[in-house]
Amino acid sequence: MNTSKFDREQLESVIQGIPAGVLVLTPDGLIRMASSRVSELLDVSDADTLVGQMFYEFLPPMEQDALKACLRKVAGSQIICALGPGANHRLHLRLTSGVLGSERVVYVVICEAEPNRPVQAELRHAQKLEVVGQLAGGIAHDFNNLITAIFGYLDIARRMLPPDHQAQAAIDGVREAAEQAAGVTRTLLTFTRKSTPERTKVELKGLVQQSVRLLRKAMPSSIQLVAPPETSGDSVWMEADANQIQQVILNLALNARDALTRGGTIRLGAEYATEGGDGKRAVLTVSDTGGGIPPEVLPRIFEPFFTTKADSGHSGLGLAIIQEIIKNHGGKIDLKTTVGEGTTFRVSFPAAEADGTARSEPVDPSLPVHGETLLIVEDELQVRQIIASQLRQIGYQVIEAGNSASAAAMLEAHKAEVAMVICDLELPDLPGDKLVSKLRAAGSQVPVILITGSIQFDPGPLEQDGVTLLRKPFGVARLADTVSKVLSSGVGGRPAHHGEQKA
Repeated sequence: MNTSKFDREQLESVIQGIPAGVLVLTPDGLIRMASSRVSELLDVSDADTLVGQMFYEFLPPMEQDALKACLRKVAGSQIICALGPGANHRLHLRLTSGVLGSERVVYVVICEAEPNRPVQAELRHAQKLEVVGQLAGGIAHDFNNLITAIFGYLDIARRMLPPDHQAQAAIDGVREAAEQAAGVTRTLLTFTRKSTPERTKVELKGLVQQSVRLLRKAMPSSIQLVAPPETSGDSVWMEADANQIQQVILNLALNARDALTRGGTIRLGAEYATEGGDGKRAVLTVSDTGGGIPPEVLPRIFEPFFTTKADSGHSGLGLAIIQEIIKNHGGKIDLKTTVGEGTTFRVSFPAAEADGTARSEPVDPSLPVHGETLLIVEDELQVRQIIASQLRQIGYQVIEAGNSASAAAMLEAHKAEVAMVICDLELPDLPGDKLVSKLRAAGSQVPVILITGSIQFDPGPLEQDGVTLLRKPFGVARLADTVSKVLSSGVGGRPAHHGEQKA
């Protein structure tokens, strides 16, 4: 072994200071070095006695082949080992290849799992969350483009019809459903910790009543839906992302519907309650008179992808998602179920003081307009046409471009006229934020509204460079309000206001 004394002493110092156990092995598993923590984990008197022995000999026979396979693979390998009587001592081993001196070695980091925690299940859970995150992130942009187009067409339809036309109520219903659909992507990304909830004061009883209006259309006539009347009792306030809490209500109610295969009753409620050391809580209840949850199923109901209704197209993500939403809001979810009698879910959140700012009304799009020229840069033709049409109807002049190259050429040709650039982030030839940097480098200080269907994008220093972020989906009211605020804020290079999240 051609390892210098300095290398070895330095490594010894490092690994002895690490809380986890650390081993240095030869590629075939011979122990070259062991931290003192390893002796505790393997229940041996002295770490020095491990040196020169084959590591896999300290593992149960059923685990030895798995470790040998990991040693052959090495890169990114990990294994869960169960030691002791009844396999109640669990170790998590992670292997990484390296070089010590001139010798190839394998570093093994050993952690003790928390008592009574199903570590393999935790690893599977983490992997499933990652899959969900990749799927949600991938669809966010396209999905929000579609919802933006829906909002646009609804606004056009509303303006074409008289205010008292009977179709106006149907337009309101479609818009409300579209807003709920837009919340699904935000919910998925929050579930996978790729975005954070946008919290305001929310009135829980009002959300329940609003949800009931949507749910009645999804319930068969054999199911009775019972909710608190709009005139009943006091308001119930909490700090929350309203879209996400409504997702919790809808999911629990639809699960209850699926449990009532022969009809029955679903009851929804919202009230204040005091819970010991947790103080005042805002409590949501959803109960059904279905068949209850069997004991063998109960431990798995919050597990991602677990479903007893796969043949009906269910993903098995519903309860896992709402559990994460509830956790992110500082809430708790409990249930009582009796086979043959039904199930009651009880969700409690920290209560908030009464406030009248639960949900603001859409801003008035009839804002001062002076015929300014706006350059719209959006590769999705449908979305670009909707945005351009809405802005022209408000009174702006609009120039359209489908990519960054065309936008740069148009801005150069019309630089004396263009008062603002409204640019999509996800462009095929050059991302919108890079286009902004290119414009600034060329000396253009025109204000920019950067629009995106991606919830994860962080504008960072762009906000200090005359750029406002407007997230899709949005309707004409929020678009008009944002354009007006940016134009009135002055020249580019100054921070502008964020577009509100209300469509």
